[in-house]
Amino acid sequence: PAACVSAAMSSDEIVPTGLSSPPTASLVFKVRPNGDVKDEEVLRLDYFALQGLGEEIRLFLEEVGAAYDSAYHFSGTETVQKVKGTSPTGQLPIFIDPSMGKDVVISQSSSILRHLARKYDMAGTDAKDMLRIDMISETAKDLRGKKNMLWTDSLKPKLMEFLKHFEKMLGEDELFGGKRVSIADIAAFHSLQMYEDVKPGSLLELGAEKLDAYRKRFAARPRIAAYLASPRRFPISINELGDPERPWKL
Repeated sequence: PAACVSAAMSSDEIVPTGLSSPPTASLVFKVRPNGDVKDEEVLRLDYFALQGLGEEIRLFLEEVGAAYDSAYHFSGTETVQKVKGTSPTGQLPIFIDPSMGKDVVISQSSSILRHLARKYDMAGTDAKDMLRIDMISETAKDLRGKKNMLWTDSLKPKLMEFLKHFEKMLGEDELFGGKRVSIADIAAFHSLQMYEDVKPGSLLELGAEKLDAYRKRFAARPRIAAYLASPRRFPISINELGDPERPWKL
């Protein structure tokens, strides 16, 4: 199991109710699956204290057993402003890989994921395989963007049609990556698990039995299962539900 140490940057015991209400200190989880390693081998992710654009990156790091620090920040704090100031785009998430050089800060979640896929040889075996994996990853991203349709009955047939095409991409394989885990599997699992978190049982309700079975298989992978059950995985926030009866708020 991963050696995980959580460290709050403040001694105040504040229970946050949203992204910035009340503003509180950042949390840093130090994940060391194989025990202590040299500082120059530790990766670092900085993002807000929610799943959002950071969750797929965290899932990737957990699956490959990387040694990394995951910093969770609350909006409105001085720390967030300082961290954003180091980002090439002025936005979060940002990612630091010491092997790229001490002055290199990577922004944009997709850029971070593609960097990791290349680093851990999970981007595909040849040009054709890479193209297929890219298409699956982008389709998974599109699926996340359609989660609001779960709450509107008239839109569900359209969502069901989309899921049928996604099932065809999986085919009869155990993994979207074929015989080995790829970045496409991380993307697909993230999207499908999000549907389960947003509205439990929704994949089965939409007739996507094969995709739901895939989700369950991937969730049972030892490192993924350990992460899902750990305190470093934040629950999905109200803002991410897409439920019109529970509007977005800070």
